[in-house]
Amino acid sequence: MTDEDRTAWLEAIGWQLRSLPREDVDRQSKRWMHTYVQRRIDTIPRLLTQSEASAIAEWVVQLGDSFDDGVRLLGRTQTSLNDQRMLLLDLNVRMLTPSRSRLRSS
Repeated sequence: MTDEDRTAWLEAIGWQLRSLPREDVDRQSKRWMHTYVQRRIDTIPRLLTQSEASAIAEWVVQLGDSFDDGVRLLGRTQTSLNDQRMLLLDLNVRMLTPSRSRLRSS
């Protein structure tokens, strides 16, 4: 499997995550996504490439309560946000939308 194949697979997961409620994305993050990314950062079975990390950035924006953890994990990668216009738009919308945790703490 090539880097392009793996990146396409990761991007497809990102598109699927967009259709789920944030709670479901968090559940999947706890179930497998966080471990997958952590293992790839640790080069198991191989080092996460820049293009793969950039595709995973799409996952992080879809997270709910585990968003901060996702950002910290992504910060350990060589992600590039160059051509990630949708990601930046989603991130902007996310920052303008109050989260449930922020509403609870008010």
